[in-house]
Amino acid sequence: MQGSGGKTLYHHTGEQKIDVTAFEQFQGSYEMRGYTFRKEQFVCSFDADGHFLHLSMR
Repeated sequence: MQGSGGKTLYHHTGEQKIDVTAFEQFQGSYEMRGYTFRKEQFVCSFDADGHFLHLSMR
C-alpha cells in the first residue's frame, strides 16, 4: 500500500492478544470493550447474530 509521499506502508496482520474488559448486550446488538497489546482502548459492536458492525479505537 502506498502512503502519502510515496512511502510504502506495512500493516501487521499476525495474531495479537487483547484484554477484554466488558461484554454487554443491548437491544439488538452486543458490545465488546477492551485494550490492544499496545494498551489502545477499543469498542467493537456486533449485531444480534454476531456479525461485526463497528470498531472504534481510542
